[in-house]
Amino acid sequence: MSAVSINKKNQRQWREAMNKWYKATRTASHDDVINHFGGSACLFAIKHTPKARKSKYLGNAAMPVLGASKKNKYKTIYHKLATKRGAKKGRGNYNSALKDYNSGRRAIGAFKAGFFKPARELGKQPRNKGGASLEHGKSASKSYGQKSISGQMRAIAYNAVEGTGDNQDVQAAMVKAMDDVSRTQLNWANNRLRKANEKFAVKQIGKLMK
Repeated sequence: MSAVSINKKNQRQWREAMNKWYKATRTASHDDVINHFGGSACLFAIKHTPKARKSKYLGNAAMPVLGASKKNKYKTIYHKLATKRGAKKGRGNYNSALKDYNSGRRAIGAFKAGFFKPARELGKQPRNKGGASLEHGKSASKSYGQKSISGQMRAIAYNAVEGTGDNQDVQAAMVKAMDDVSRTQLNWANNRLRKANEKFAVKQIGKLMK
């Protein structure tokens, strides 16, 4: 993923979780463990990454309308910007104003969108409830995931949305995502191993009673 500050405690927790998950699955390879962790972290990152805050100029009240009153500064801001660029009044001005407004709205949630493609390419299928855009040519569409193969023990999940690595909220979400993956992996592995031990114990008792 984009550069994130990670302390040694986090690293130990994540290694412990992956090792336990590896032992519990029995059939997984080391590459499978790395890819599963990376893809799952992307899913949690989508969940935890906050949307960019909507300013009052990007809220529904600011959506441009034809014939907007000059008294309503929120509805006229985009009309004014369009006029400064030379757009004529009327439909032409409205179309230009609406284009600017929609462009700003699409930018909201861009950080989330940057985790969708890496998640898919690492073997996970995120659900796009928030309508995050992956339009061709946009920065989110340039994100990628690279699986660990042939014992490389290294998977890559790269969020190409500009500013991802510098945004503290996104960085915190990525660390929290990896913490959540390690927690769920440990819980699953412990439960799987417990059931296996119980099954083995029952078999042993059955042999002794014969």
